[in-house]
Amino acid sequence: MGRKDFISVLVSVIGSLLFSLGLKNIFASPYLFASVNKNEGVQMSDFYSKFGNSSNIHSVSEDITIIATDGLNRAQVSELLTVVDSMKPKIIGLDILFLSEQEEDDKLINVINTSSRIVVPYGLTYNEESSTYSIQDSCYFYDKLKNKKYGAVNLEGLSIKSSIRAFKPVFRLSDEIMNNFAVEVVKNYSSESYRELMNRGKNTEFIDYGDVDFYELLGKDLLENRNSPHWGSSIEGIIKNRIVLVGTTKSYADIHTTPIKAEMPGIYIQAYTINTILQKKYINQVNTMWNYVIAIFFTFLFCSFAYYARKHIIHIRGLLIRLCQFFLIVFFIVIGAFLYLVENVYVNFSLSLSMISFSLLMLDVVTGLYWIYSKLR
Repeated sequence: MGRKDFISVLVSVIGSLLFSLGLKNIFASPYLFASVNKNEGVQMSDFYSKFGNSSNIHSVSEDITIIATDGLNRAQVSELLTVVDSMKPKIIGLDILFLSEQEEDDKLINVINTSSRIVVPYGLTYNEESSTYSIQDSCYFYDKLKNKKYGAVNLEGLSIKSSIRAFKPVFRLSDEIMNNFAVEVVKNYSSESYRELMNRGKNTEFIDYGDVDFYELLGKDLLENRNSPHWGSSIEGIIKNRIVLVGTTKSYADIHTTPIKAEMPGIYIQAYTINTILQKKYINQVNTMWNYVIAIFFTFLFCSFAYYARKHIIHIRGLLIRLCQFFLIVFFIVIGAFLYLVENVYVNFSLSLSMISFSLLMLDVVTGLYWIYSKLR
């Protein structure tokens, strides 16, 4: 490759890079190049998660059971907690914020105080000036609880259009460090899994929405059939020594967008978060610099091939160039999915895909401009 050819290819690669990066500033969505902390729009990891969850073969979690409280009043929730606690789960995650006082709340307070298994939630708000969180929502009777276990139920995407793809293990308050609700549940279920998460020291972790399902029971059915010997013994098998998450599955206020579903109850997101920690399905992101290196390297190779083919191949050069472009795109998608789903490594190939897609356009522009320059010189 001569000096002129090298400069043409190099300028085309640079043009593809600038054009691709410019797109994210022009369009609000998709944020294809966003980091894990960016929740708006679409990321390549969303595609991989959706692909991984599309399998018809799903396993059922042996650690987590969900009990829905929809249709139950405060007194019935208290009764439900008593019944569940009597079946001796390892830990109960109570994903409900009781913000106002109601009659017979003494029963609820007594159940939580009596049991050593219940984790209660806090809702936090972020203060940008101090870079700390503070308590925004909590149950009004928390000051009456003794030795309570608690965690923050904040999800990484708090607007309706946000996609929940990650979780914060801990939240820094002005006077303490508060665990994530799911993390606090794991802490009381598996100290080994908790220590491994803490040792990673990451500010955020991807949630693995893999091919796993969870047993879901209706709290209403559990209360109605608790005295049935056959029904009770079978249900006890999916509660005893397990994590039991208790909360609503139908409240619109706790419905969120995730990479695999447009609408998912918050309690299920907590379940997937817990499962991620217990199964140690952590996704390790490569340094952003490598995303750029990979994209520039392969785009340079592709542009060099395209430039060579246009000069030396006559009849089928267009076909060869398009086939090469197509196979590179497929290669990035397949390799990206394999690394994410099998090796638990996230390489954001979105920049590579974008640069490869626009590289021929940039090559045409550069070649045309060079021809015009040579004629005018």
